[in-house]
Amino acid sequence: MNNAYTALLDMLKCPPTKDSYRFEPSQFSASLANQVDFDGLLLDPFRQRSLGFAGAAGEDDESPFEILLNYPSVEWYGLPESWQKMGLWLLHLLFSGREWAGLNLTHPRNSLKQLYVICDRMVHHRHYFLKTEAPPRYISFKYSPKEVDRHPLSHDSRALEEIDFPGFYFGWSDQEARHRRRRAEADQLIVATTPEGLCELASLLLDFGREDQSQGEINLKAPVLAHGSVEARFWRPGSFAFPEESLDHVYIRPPDDKTV
Repeated sequence: MNNAYTALLDMLKCPPTKDSYRFEPSQFSASLANQVDFDGLLLDPFRQRSLGFAGAAGEDDESPFEILLNYPSVEWYGLPESWQKMGLWLLHLLFSGREWAGLNLTHPRNSLKQLYVICDRMVHHRHYFLKTEAPPRYISFKYSPKEVDRHPLSHDSRALEEIDFPGFYFGWSDQEARHRRRRAEADQLIVATTPEGLCELASLLLDFGREDQSQGEINLKAPVLAHGSVEARFWRPGSFAFPEESLDHVYIRPPDDKTV
């Protein structure tokens, strides 16, 4: 994917027509491979966010207990153009008619080797007990650039219905490791969503990769994620966790007893 979508990337550098860009299937290759190589993304799967309450969280609290919630998290690091390529790849998946597609994460520092995205195209029947012979095909998408909020899916302009919340899940290509379900052995990350969720993620990443974007961090965490999802945080250069311009200098936390 490193040389893909050149014409579309150039289009995004030009001012939009009537404040929006229009994407159609004809702008993308007619086929989308099961997996393509991509070296523009670095994932750190060994992060964790802790939230303590109802107990010994404060200096004046003398209770002998504390309720502590731990949320596994994956940190995503990418250059601005990488985020826009990711957004375009998600739209390519939308228009392809495929249910899923994958990226081989070829940056040598990645312990997660594959990223898969699944798009549930039949979920549009959720309000009625209807069935069709084939899922719908999409013929256009209007992308209107927006400012990026640190917690974007909590913002009204990007609000999704609960059923469209994206989910991020670890995967294991090795069958024995899959049964052990140890995070330290995971070599896949799987993103599951609907067409609506896919479009919102694509828009978010296109926005995040804009040259005039000042927000350096995106947080996707409960309650705007699907059930059982790990949290996701996205970073671009110049941010707190990604101060330099190279993925080679990003600090990746090694696994410990909390992440195994």
